[in-house]
Amino acid sequence: DDPRLHDYNVPERVQAFIQASQKQAAGYATNHIISPMGADFHYENANEWFKNLDKLIKYVNLEQANGSNVNTFYSTPSCYLYALNKAGRTWTTKTDDFFPYADRPHGFWTGYFTSRPALKRYERHSNNILQITRQLNAFSNSQLRNSIFVLSEAMGVVQHHDAVSGTEKQEVAFDYAQRLSVGIDNAIRVINKAFDKLLPKDTQPAPGPQFLCQVTNISECLPVQDQTRVTT
Repeated sequence: DDPRLHDYNVPERVQAFIQASQKQAAGYATNHIISPMGADFHYENANEWFKNLDKLIKYVNLEQANGSNVNTFYSTPSCYLYALNKAGRTWTTKTDDFFPYADRPHGFWTGYFTSRPALKRYERHSNNILQITRQLNAFSNSQLRNSIFVLSEAMGVVQHHDAVSGTEKQEVAFDYAQRLSVGIDNAIRVINKAFDKLLPKDTQPAPGPQFLCQVTNISECLPVQDQTRVTT
């Protein structure tokens, strides 16, 4: 923020922020507004961002000496809602649906409900396997939670709003599917160990290994190609 620098832009940034705040305030019922800071792939350098935000807050508030009515400070959602509550206003109630969401005229966010249907199906299929694996591990007292965690962690990652929604790039979608596949392979090993403990009765031999063909949609099952006896 040194005026001697050729790229000095404090006045422009300050005025842009004040104008944006006043425009936003026009649609609010009180004189409290919240300005969220952040976006995808931003704020990776926290020190740089906070230094710039400190400067923005400082110079925006200095404009009050020139007649500006904008007062800026760091806050939190809970503090913002507390201020709204203290305002003593009676708020309207929204009773209709929030969907479909739109961020501009004719700009509806609906594509992600159906995009990448194969990944959506794989995510649901993987969750079925995860729940079965957890139950068999508990029933058999196999104590294999660490092996189950591989699929559990992958399922958690795929719940991201840019994962199961299908809004990610193709390379990222491949990575999500690979994580689920590796997790399922680990889960199958847990299932087999559980079957070894649960299925044998008296003198009966332990059952053969159980296989899950993850690519049956293309009529291929690599795990059982070398098996002489297969039950489907």
